[in-house]
Amino acid sequence: MTRPLTLLLSAHAFKTWGSRIEAAVPAGGLVFRTAEEALAADGPCEADIAFMTREVTGRSSKDNPTPELAGFDTVLRKSPGLKWLQIHPAGAERPIYRELCGRGVKVTTASGATAITVSHSALGALIAINRRFPLLADAQRRHAWEPRLGDRSPRDAEPVEPCDRTIAYGQLLDVLPKADWLILCCPASAVTRGIGNAAAFAAMPKGSHFINVARGEIAVERDVISALQSGHLAGAYLDVFEREPLDPASPLWDMPNVIVSPHTASHTLGQNEAIFDIFLDNLARFRNGAGLRNDVDNLA
Repeated sequence: MTRPLTLLLSAHAFKTWGSRIEAAVPAGGLVFRTAEEALAADGPCEADIAFMTREVTGRSSKDNPTPELAGFDTVLRKSPGLKWLQIHPAGAERPIYRELCGRGVKVTTASGATAITVSHSALGALIAINRRFPLLADAQRRHAWEPRLGDRSPRDAEPVEPCDRTIAYGQLLDVLPKADWLILCCPASAVTRGIGNAAAFAAMPKGSHFINVARGEIAVERDVISALQSGHLAGAYLDVFEREPLDPASPLWDMPNVIVSPHTASHTLGQNEAIFDIFLDNLARFRNGAGLRNDVDNLA
């Protein structure tokens, strides 16, 4: 008789989805182990597979892990039989994911689960910045009646084709002189890190705009600040930063033409269900010996 799989997940995830996960596999085919129980046991964990959900990492940042995240990471490292980890983000940059891959553990992301949400955030910010809503909000806080005239006037928005041209990252500087907006929504890699830099912003027309919903390291933050302070960039929506949380002393907080968002461009009430659907799909694939969706090994 085949031994049932042991699934590691948080107590919250077990309470939220445990019955639905159990219903998705044959009776007796799965045993649950919460990370809280495994951490308290202070020994090796027998987990075969793991599901790291948003509430485990939600209040953490890449520079400030919460106790919940640190505890889950500890249990993963103490799970010698772990074969597969499903994570909730679209990116897998955290060092522990590379560590697990090096052990032969399959790591899968939830890429695609938040694509529409992130696009809505970027588009909403584009419209808000173009219509000078941050300037209106700043004036409202100061009780100032400041009509959007002259340099404060919104730029005319013209319809464009869904995709005018596709280029390689190395060609970015060739097209930026005609770009009114630079929107970064790419994965972090050796190729993309730092592409939002002084040279890129200088190549753009004066009065252009910048949006980053990718990763903080894709843009050079001091260059973003400099371009905004000089007025070369007329505004920005920044959801990610080189260090998170953003330093309270950063000048970005007080720029009236900047929208600062705490790495939440992907958040919606329905996001967790979209991620859960990917997990269930991958659980079926794993049990059947099929290739896993969003396997990090295939995304390199």
